[in-house]
Amino acid sequence: RRPPRSTLFPYTTLFRSQTEPPEADVLRRPPRRPEEGLVTPLLVQRIGLVGAVIATGTLLVFWWYLASGAAIEVARSVALTTMVLYQNVHIFNSRAELRSAFSLSPLTNPFLVVSVLVAFGAQLLAIYWAPLQALLGTVAIGFGDWALAAAVAVTVLAVVEVEKAVRRQRSAARRG
Repeated sequence: RRPPRSTLFPYTTLFRSQTEPPEADVLRRPPRRPEEGLVTPLLVQRIGLVGAVIATGTLLVFWWYLASGAAIEVARSVALTTMVLYQNVHIFNSRAELRSAFSLSPLTNPFLVVSVLVAFGAQLLAIYWAPLQALLGTVAIGFGDWALAAAVAVTVLAVVEVEKAVRRQRSAARRG
């Protein structure tokens, strides 16, 4: 016997369902097939896509810093910052499966905004507070490093926005 679905929701689904206003078209969508399970093909594909983008971008930043002669602590600090910024950007993509992140006001979910700000604050502590620097092996980074990390982190937004647009277009073509 399967446990109730509510006990097995993936974190992002739980987070979205508990803190996000419902999507306007949710009642017009057909129900999911019971045999589909909790992890849908869309979720698996999106996790793979986002994971590949984040891993590739973070590792490229790390390797680029090392190749340019930066100390390992600098490369590690910028890579960690890149990964945290990726997550902070991607959480806004996760608010809806197919709708654009740009169509949703961040102000409709103040919990999400506060959570992103807290994560950003924790990253600042990891990079600039001596006890966490010692624990994590990080060092202070400059504005240029932050700008590069932010520019790389935005790629996840672009990739997922394109993927969502393609899915919307295909869905409309199937219905039309």
